[in-house]
Amino acid sequence: MAHAKYIVADLLSVDADVLVNSANRSLLAGSGVCGQIFTVAGKQQLEAECLRILQDRGVRFLGDGTSVMTGAYNLPFQAIIHSITPKNHVGDITKVYDCYHSAMQLAIANGYQSIVFPLLGTGVNNIPAEYSGEQAIRAVDAVGDILTVYFCSRDASLVELFRG
Repeated sequence: MAHAKYIVADLLSVDADVLVNSANRSLLAGSGVCGQIFTVAGKQQLEAECLRILQDRGVRFLGDGTSVMTGAYNLPFQAIIHSITPKNHVGDITKVYDCYHSAMQLAIANGYQSIVFPLLGTGVNNIPAEYSGEQAIRAVDAVGDILTVYFCSRDASLVELFRG
């Protein structure tokens, strides 16, 4: 099993190689944590790279559960993994597992040792926090002992959901 650590902190202050962003299908800056990530990283640069990813794939949108990587720009990480998180009222919330798992696999494939996640989809996407926490734990169990995984929130009760 991966090394899972649960911390109450500002997501952008965690000492990890890679930060995971709960992204929308267009990969553009959203609200909440996603908006904060883009603002601090440098919105113009980050959005330009995200648009290049879409252009290179010949698509306007990515599917739920897909993860892609960009530079971190002004953030203290080596990279940002944008994981396309479903919306509870229009998407297949079973894709939340894929969000966690594909992000971890992408980090491993690129040689990173640590990754930090928020509780994916629980903000504007309205995924129940308990469900997202369960999927996070399932994904950690599936990865193996290769990666240190941090689960982070400013809310201690949400961090407890990651513990299972």
